[in-house]
Amino acid sequence: SMVELIGSLELHAGCKDDYYRSSIVHLFPNAKLIVGEGGSKICYGADIEVLRFATLQLGSDVYINSNTSIRCGKRIVIGDGTVISRNVSIMDSDFHTLIRKGEPQPKYGEEVVIGNHVWIGEGAKILKNVHIGDGAVIAAGAIVTRDVPARALVAGVPAAVIDTDVDWEV
Repeated sequence: SMVELIGSLELHAGCKDDYYRSSIVHLFPNAKLIVGEGGSKICYGADIEVLRFATLQLGSDVYINSNTSIRCGKRIVIGDGTVISRNVSIMDSDFHTLIRKGEPQPKYGEEVVIGNHVWIGEGAKILKNVHIGDGAVIAAGAIVTRDVPARALVAGVPAAVIDTDVDWEV
């Protein structure tokens, strides 16, 4: 496995000294975790797995809030300045084989790419084969199953565009 830190990575960010919820970052053999310059933060309670030969790439200044789960079976890219709220799940695979009408479906997607300056709301789920454009906002509880245009606001199950040309700031 390999960890490439171009910038810094703070694990267990925002945790008080007496708070005992640990974070897990599990890199399987031949897995890669790449962190861009500028530093990124992963808060307490995160559960991150990067499977064999898979790559998780964090851009610069990525913020991953508590209790977020990331399951990387092939490739997940999270762009610069992206903010991920609590209880978010990001997966690039089904991690099992689904058989539909007698035909096995591929369990691994191609990748998940989350653009720069994206805000992912609490409890959202990002599923395999999804590309999220720069500046997009994913509403709390949304389940993203298809691509999201840049600067779009998506919400619902499955997520659908409810507004365009949005912007956000912390």
